[in-house]
Amino acid sequence: LVSLSVILWELLLTRIYSVVLYYHFAFMAVSVAMFGLTLGATLVYLRRKEPGSPEESAASQAKLALCTGVLMAAAVAVQLSLPLKFDADRIPAGYLLPTYLLSTLPFIPAGAFICAALTRCRSIGKAYAADMIGAGLGCALMPWLIGLFSGPGAVMAAAALACLAGFLQAKAVRPRLALASLAVCAGLTAFAAANTHGRWLRVRYRHNGPVAQAI
Repeated sequence: LVSLSVILWELLLTRIYSVVLYYHFAFMAVSVAMFGLTLGATLVYLRRKEPGSPEESAASQAKLALCTGVLMAAAVAVQLSLPLKFDADRIPAGYLLPTYLLSTLPFIPAGAFICAALTRCRSIGKAYAADMIGAGLGCALMPWLIGLFSGPGAVMAAAALACLAGFLQAKAVRPRLALASLAVCAGLTAFAAANTHGRWLRVRYRHNGPVAQAI
């Protein structure tokens, strides 16, 4: 589920960038994803220690999954509210830098989660297969989610999937954490369903100024 969620985030970034900025900025999503995922995996490596109990590992991964979902929802909400207007030949660094950083944030806990799952599981082959299946499903689901929820709403749905992963990881070891993850998942899903026509969350600014209607 985390792999599914994070590939959706990466793909949806290409849509957001192409609308808010210019189409060639859609490729920036690839560099953002590689940077964030690598940074998350590197942090796991730098903080390496003796493996704890399976319960501790599950709780830690649940927190990472929940953090991924929350950061995803917060990042898109802040990013789409940033006002901008610029010419094609000069894009202000004051907008690009916050955009890059906001887009990177959800990838960091996701990278840590995937790294921990692949290095601390009993069967690496099964974990890697689940990772690939999740990413493949994310690619297949993206057009359907966009059609159902619109771009920003699809991000909320992707964030809800990450929180659902946190619930599944924590339900047997940390009931309170599992309940919190499930509550956030339900809230994000409800928001995505209610925001179908861009009632609250939508693209408000493009490179040439404010947007009058939902995109």
